[in-house]
Amino acid sequence: MLELYHYWSSVCSVKVRICLAEKGLDWQSHHVDLFTFEQLSPAYLVLNPKGVVPTLLDDRRPVVESSLINEYLEDAYPATPLAPEDPYARARMRAWIKDSDEIVFPAIALTSNVDYVGKKLAQRHAGDMAALEANIRRKPSPQVVARHLRAVRGQIGAAEVDAALTGFRGVLARMEQALETGGPWIMGAYSLADIAMAPNFYRMERLGRGALWDGAHPAVIDWFDRLMARAGVAEAVSFAPPD
Repeated sequence: MLELYHYWSSVCSVKVRICLAEKGLDWQSHHVDLFTFEQLSPAYLVLNPKGVVPTLLDDRRPVVESSLINEYLEDAYPATPLAPEDPYARARMRAWIKDSDEIVFPAIALTSNVDYVGKKLAQRHAGDMAALEANIRRKPSPQVVARHLRAVRGQIGAAEVDAALTGFRGVLARMEQALETGGPWIMGAYSLADIAMAPNFYRMERLGRGALWDGAHPAVIDWFDRLMARAGVAEAVSFAPPD
């Protein structure tokens, strides 16, 4: 039995849900409300000491970190392959995933904190900002604590967001070249590289920042359209939060 602890709109949760859907795997949902800090409950921290989502359980054994979860699913459930067989091609795929984790996601995380997360946290806990900040300080990562505190206080400016997006623009240019020369997917065939990038682009579009790849990146635009037309991607992004 596969079980997934996740939040409906979490970028990293969507990434794993895409992989599960593309592989046609059944899984049990455990929805973790990040805005009421369920991810910091003692029971959840036993599964994931970092206090983040997602966490996959396979036969009650936890696997954490979304990119590693997807690699695990590829290894453990290979019937529907999402990685090239050639070792060199697989290394190139992992390089794209590393760029997604180390360059693209941090830019998306900062932008999301400004455009969405910080505002939603502040609204939901407007009656007691001191308690909100105390809960934020409970998060295990000092970097996340600092970013979320600044976000709820409205201390992250447009110039800082634009600077964070510089690296993302560089990845966009390289994606454009890769898709132009070897498409229709990042690795030619659909793979974990596309799945790694997918929720980041979806989040940016939902935040109204799709102009980042409009105009100068026609191959990326076509890639994103193809991506959103996939049944597995549509299933993953349409997951609705419980009532």
